[in-house]
Amino acid sequence: VVLCPQSPEDIIQEGQALHHCVGTYVDRVAKQECVILFLRRAAEADKPFYTLEIRNRKVVQARSANNRPATPEVQRFLDQWEREVLQAA
Repeated sequence: VVLCPQSPEDIIQEGQALHHCVGTYVDRVAKQECVILFLRRAAEADKPFYTLEIRNRKVVQARSANNRPATPEVQRFLDQWEREVLQAA
């Protein structure tokens, strides 16, 4: 499940929960330099899993706990999601 944060506080809380720096991206989002989205497991939609940075209809970053990059399984999902959702719009 891909979710859109509802407030700057959501982005800050995501960074705190996953121990990465997305909380510092609030200004970039406000300036429309990028879009931040949250990737969740369907069974745990309220639990942070991955944070996505989107620029120009492409996923430029996907980070999990402690700034870990996407696993091959997650990357395959993101590649398909990018093609079918971001670039199809």
